[in-house]
Parts: sequence; C-alpha cells; structure tokens
Amino acid sequence: MAEFEAAVSLGEALQHTAGSTSSEQQEAYRPTFLFDMEVVSPLYFVGIKCRHPLIRRRAIALLRQTMRREGLWDSYMAAAIAERIAVLEEVNLTTLDGSELPAERDRVHNTEIHTMARVLLETAWVGSGVEDVD
Repeated sequence: MAEFEAAVSLGEALQHTAGSTSSEQQEAYRPTFLFDMEVVSPLYFVGIKCRHPLIRRRAIALLRQTMRREGLWDSYMAAAIAERIAVLEEVNLTTLDGSELPAERDRVHNTEIHTMARVLLETAWVGSGVEDVD
C-alpha cells in the first residue's frame, strides 16, 4: 500500500508544481502528447491494482486532470478503464473509506478494450460467474 501511496503523492506533487505560478512550468505541463512515459502509466497501474479505495480514487482523479497522451497511454482512457475496474471490484464493499478492501474473489484480472470510442470491459471476475460486462 505504501508504494501506491508514494506513486500517487509524487503525481500530485508533479501536478502541483506544474500548476504553480511559473508560466514556464505551466507551459511544459500543458495538455500534450509525448513519446515518453511519465505519469499516465504509473497512475493507471495504481488505479487498477491498488485495493485501497481512497488511494485508487486519487490516482483516477489525477489521470482525469492531467489531459495527456504519453505514447499509447491516454490519460482519459486510462481513467475510464481504472474507474470501471474500481466499480466492479468494490461492488461488495459497505464503505469506501479504506476500512475494508475488495476481496480477492472480486478482483478483475483481465480487461479488453473493444473499440476506442466505447470502452467495454470483459472480465475474468474470479468466483462471480460474470463473463461480459456492458
């Protein structure tokens, strides 16, 4: 959990620094396309793998705010996928304050994007019997 927290905190610090008063910093971090991977893929990984609801939601919020495309990684698409996975995994939780975590049987292990216009996740939702999610 500490590694996920550290990754999100670094992303937040980067966002805060980029949004500071320096116009040079703001220009360098405006909505953009990069060939390098910087923040989108690590935040996406936190969004889909971290079971702590609050840390996961912070990562997803940062993905929505970054407005970036880094190589094949699009922050909006990554946020949409991570958000859908969070909803599926947390369906049996009674609270989202972090006092309880999704059970292993509720974890999403495989995802597939069918089109770029519409994200449809097919899940191998262990133990649920759910095959397709619309």
